[in-house]
Amino acid sequence: MGQPQDSEPKRMAELEALHAATRRLLDVDGREAIASVAVDAAVDVLEFPYSVVWYPTSTDDALEAAAISESIEPHVDGDPSAEMRHEPGSWLWRAYEADETRRLTISRAQAASETPLHAVITVPLDDHGVLTVGTADRTTLGDADEKLASILGKNVQAALSRAERERRLDEQNRQLALLNRMVRHDIRNEMQVVLGYGNTLQDHVDGEAADQLSRLVEAGEHVVDLTDDLRTLLDAILDQRTERPVALRPTLAETADHIRAEHEDATVRIDGEIPAVDVLADDMLGSVFRNLLVNAVTHNDTAEPHVEVSATAGDGRAVVAIGDDGPGIPDERKEAVFEKEVTDASDAGGVGLYLVRTLVERYGGRVRIEDNEPRGSVVILEFETVD
Repeated sequence: MGQPQDSEPKRMAELEALHAATRRLLDVDGREAIASVAVDAAVDVLEFPYSVVWYPTSTDDALEAAAISESIEPHVDGDPSAEMRHEPGSWLWRAYEADETRRLTISRAQAASETPLHAVITVPLDDHGVLTVGTADRTTLGDADEKLASILGKNVQAALSRAERERRLDEQNRQLALLNRMVRHDIRNEMQVVLGYGNTLQDHVDGEAADQLSRLVEAGEHVVDLTDDLRTLLDAILDQRTERPVALRPTLAETADHIRAEHEDATVRIDGEIPAVDVLADDMLGSVFRNLLVNAVTHNDTAEPHVEVSATAGDGRAVVAIGDDGPGIPDERKEAVFEKEVTDASDAGGVGLYLVRTLVERYGGRVRIEDNEPRGSVVILEFETVD
């Protein structure tokens, strides 16, 4: 540090030590732990006794010390995050705003503590803050010092970005879990009450009022179906379980039986024999088939919808085809109907088809739509089979 030029073996040893520090950064969780590892690396590897990681405050109106090296501790009374701060206009704040590595010479009065700091390198950590490494020696820090400090800074920045992504993901998962509970209990239970009263009233009204009440009950049942889709989708997003072998034949056959019972005006026929194979999936495979079968029946413009199901297996794959005799889907919409942004009822799928693609692709499979003959659509699903 601060010498004309270190020998090549020493420089290689420092780089190896930096790589080891990077591995430690990947092993720890949270901003505080990352800051602590960064300071230790600056001291032990780069040999800068006065090292600090600075994070912006929650109001972004100052930089405060998140971790300090042991050599600084005797010069600080109390909590470093409260005692060691740099506000807008200070030399460190200017370096933070500039987002560039700088070599500086500062006085003790500028050090935010009684540390006898003289030469310092400031390394930006993007929006996360700043790493400062310094010494009390009356020396000039060289290019090699700056290069090593920059390498450490980039690794710290990457670790902080990872920690921020994980924090946001955890927060999103907590919010999704709350939404899941609301869908499972609050919304669904309230709609069941509405449907209960609606079904009771159907025996006491007639004429136009009966027609209006029938439409109300039908809309309520649709809301319940949507909560089923949303609940399954949330389960898929929140579920971290590993996929496992699932028997295709009983899952597909039982789902078809349920749809026949729920939609007596529709014909749901299984063409041929379903292969007795296991596919890579999970407990929500039935929801995939249910969504497609319900979609084929309810978005059909014929008086008596006809749905045909077939399946084949071979070469490590199982293919399931679910065809209908409905209005069909234009070629330019065949991919779009699977997107989560699609909300137009005319796209015949809503969250259900997005759920299908989410689950099938999570299983390592594929899904696509083709034209049926003489009319309608066929949804083709491909799954991996498991021996």
